[in-house]
Amino acid sequence: MDIEIKARRRAWVKPAADTARVLTHLLTEELLAALYQAVLESVTSEQLARMYTMRLAMDNCRRLVDRLTSEYNAARRSAIAGALMEIVAGYDAAGQGGVR
Repeated sequence: MDIEIKARRRAWVKPAADTARVLTHLLTEELLAALYQAVLESVTSEQLARMYTMRLAMDNCRRLVDRLTSEYNAARRSAIAGALMEIVAGYDAAGQGGVR
């Protein structure tokens, strides 16, 4: 029985017949995996750079919209104030002529 078990173990654990070929295959697979990982990291880096650039662009757009809104509101207030001043001046002019 012992001999039979030993024979099975020897059959199961046979050294590779062509070690150089197996080693070449494993090294090739390792190289391909490393290249694939480098490509994935490169693509990821590019996408992150694009996202960062878009975030900066969005922040700049928000600041521009805020500035333009403030300028528009200031111009609108100035126009309203000018119109009110004209109305008051016209009223005063009409009041000095005795048409109250």
